[in-house]
Amino acid sequence: MSVALNIDTIQNTVTLLQMVPEESRLLALQNLCQNNGGRWDYAADLPTVHQPCLYEIQVFGVPAMATDKQDLPRNWLRAASNILEAAGIAPPQPERPRFEVVS
Repeated sequence: MSVALNIDTIQNTVTLLQMVPEESRLLALQNLCQNNGGRWDYAADLPTVHQPCLYEIQVFGVPAMATDKQDLPRNWLRAASNILEAAGIAPPQPERPRFEVVS
């Protein structure tokens, strides 16, 4: 089974997530997933026997997994960048802060 990916949406999502402060990316990714029909598969953080070994997410057809949920945004961005590169598109690079030299 093949899935048609919307490359423009993936590219825009990568750009958006790169603009979000790193400590807020997990919440931003969760919101994108829940509001756009993605999959957000992980149990509550309560200590139980059934605690998952992997956290999984899929948004806009791009899946990612991590053993620590804080790694999901980085892993999703990496997977999305790989898809963009395979489509012949250079993944958006995060903007570097511009500093003004004051004498």
